[in-house]
Amino acid sequence: MIQLVIYSLAAGIATFAGALAVLSRRVLSRRTITRLMGFGSGVLAGAAFLHLIPGSIELAPLAAGWAMLASLLLFIAIEQFVHARAAHHHHHIQMAGVVGIMGFIALFVHSLMDGLAITAGFRASQELGLAAAVAVIGHEVPEGVTSVSMFAAAGYARRLTLLLASAVAFATPAGAIVSWFWTRGVGEPALAALLGFAAGSFIYVATADILPRLHEERDIPAFLYLLLGVAIPVLLLILEG
Repeated sequence: MIQLVIYSLAAGIATFAGALAVLSRRVLSRRTITRLMGFGSGVLAGAAFLHLIPGSIELAPLAAGWAMLASLLLFIAIEQFVHARAAHHHHHIQMAGVVGIMGFIALFVHSLMDGLAITAGFRASQELGLAAAVAVIGHEVPEGVTSVSMFAAAGYARRLTLLLASAVAFATPAGAIVSWFWTRGVGEPALAALLGFAAGSFIYVATADILPRLHEERDIPAFLYLLLGVAIPVLLLILEG
């Protein structure tokens, strides 16, 4: 439980640090952000394929598979809903603020799922918990940058932007702690489903959210950062023996 709290708080702090980097006017270049996103993508993909998926399949293969599929479909649906609502309001009412609200909801839900992923890992084993936590922390700084950029583009005041970014950051430890009590006493099929769901969310973020940005930028160092991110879960796997 203590490790869960420490790692989930570290994830929240990483998100907040990314937000403060923008709010303090320490401008991060587009390439720097892309490279951070590449690193986060690599950590997420590596943790999903090398740790969470094998761990979930070992417990209950079918439950893990269904959960991964459900996770991917859920995140696709959330993103489609956000884009559809934003496009609708932009076309008919020209309300940039609505885009910010939809974006906040999507980021908040995503942060809650990050907390659930950390919990699922620690419920299975210390090794899987550490892998999940490292993956989450690895992509939180770019998420903080993204959240502030989105709120600023929506025209929100600095104070409101900071408040919303803080809520997104706090959602990860909140989701981890609440789900820790909610998952007490779960059986192996349910635990496999939780791990599979976490793996699906990691794969979605790494591929659907981050990789298109890397392709658009065509920045070779960003790909090297991606490989560096993958190396972190690989190193954990080696250390686990």
